[in-house]
Amino acid sequence: MEMRCTRGWGVPPRGRGGTEAASQGLGGSFSEEGMSDQGISAGGDEGGGVPRVPPTIEGTGRGPRRVKAIAGRPLALQCVARGHPPPTLSWYHEGLPVAESNGTWLEAGGSVLSLESLGTASGGLYSCVARGPAGEAVLQYSVEVQVPPQLLVAEGLGQVTALVGQTLELPCQASGAPVPTIQWLQNGRPAEELAGVRVASQGTTLHINRVELGHAGLFACQATNEAGTAGAEVELSVHELPSVVISGGENITAPFLQPVTLQCVGTGVPTPSLRWWKDGVALVASRGNLQIEKVDLKDDGVYTCAATNLAGESRRAVALKVLVPPNIEPGPLSKAVLENASVTLECLASGVPPPGKTPALHWKPPPAGPWPLNNEAGHCPSCLSNTHYIASLPVCQGPEPLHWCLKQICKASVWFASSQGCLGAGSGNQDLQVATYLGL
Repeated sequence: MEMRCTRGWGVPPRGRGGTEAASQGLGGSFSEEGMSDQGISAGGDEGGGVPRVPPTIEGTGRGPRRVKAIAGRPLALQCVARGHPPPTLSWYHEGLPVAESNGTWLEAGGSVLSLESLGTASGGLYSCVARGPAGEAVLQYSVEVQVPPQLLVAEGLGQVTALVGQTLELPCQASGAPVPTIQWLQNGRPAEELAGVRVASQGTTLHINRVELGHAGLFACQATNEAGTAGAEVELSVHELPSVVISGGENITAPFLQPVTLQCVGTGVPTPSLRWWKDGVALVASRGNLQIEKVDLKDDGVYTCAATNLAGESRRAVALKVLVPPNIEPGPLSKAVLENASVTLECLASGVPPPGKTPALHWKPPPAGPWPLNNEAGHCPSCLSNTHYIASLPVCQGPEPLHWCLKQICKASVWFASSQGCLGAGSGNQDLQVATYLGL
């Protein structure tokens, strides 16, 4: 049947519609409020004497029938009218005649209005008007098109990275009709149970005041309304800047030609990689351990350990000092002096650290020997400095006019605080010959 409706026809007041009658077979849910029907006309049919019956429509009541439908789904509105003669049916949407199209058509003689796919513009007031010679009847539907929620979390990013200590906001943009409610979950539990997490602006923003490692995980935003539920997820990865610790402290000493290991320990998320550097040159190391088999003077200097991960880089420097055992120069010397004369013995020592600073120089008297020596108390030599020795020697007495009376030994030792203890000692001998010239 063609819908032949004129635009100028006025839709009766809503008071003549109805609500509260459920009809799931028509693609929606309905509610009906009663509306009174028109009475039967007392006049007869022209030429036949059959009384005219004003049109009536099933389900009319006191107001429009309410229908809730889901956007994108079909909907059928039914209008079952009776009367004599049979009334003609016309459909209106918001006061305008409904025209058949690809997505809108009439069935069963106009008693069913079918909408193939609802959009947001499909909502509103639909009216079915039944007209006959004895009057007319109106059935109205109030159609609410509900739109399931749609979400956009973290601007569509599937993964977000944050550093420990940072402030983080995750947005959740939700749309739908009616307006959906929003809930945030983290690894399946309410996100607000986590320390430092709060949900603001009716759920549209998740705020973390200070990101911690425990915040890492899968965050889900769920939006719910009468049309359904939608969810979107974002993976939060928490990174921590690396930190570096060097075993043994920032100053390390090692004996000359001995093995030494510089150990660097790095922590962070993700686990950092470790590299050693010296004078801008990368060194070969194993898991943060830099091994030197025989430390040499060229190995002396500042070493840097760098720990690097996706969050950044941290560096720590250590100074390596190579300790060299002392050496006394020149070698053994012999001097001849007259009896009762003064003599200066010189002791020149080298080493790392240099003798006279950390190490000490010691003069030792000659060991007991077979030669005669009158070394009475009060005649022992006195040390005036670490490197020079002034001796006031006694007269040597013996059967021969020439005697080897005194032998001085100079020793240098280096000590330092480490598990190795004494680095070593060097020594040098100086023979002193005391001559007695008889008859002078």
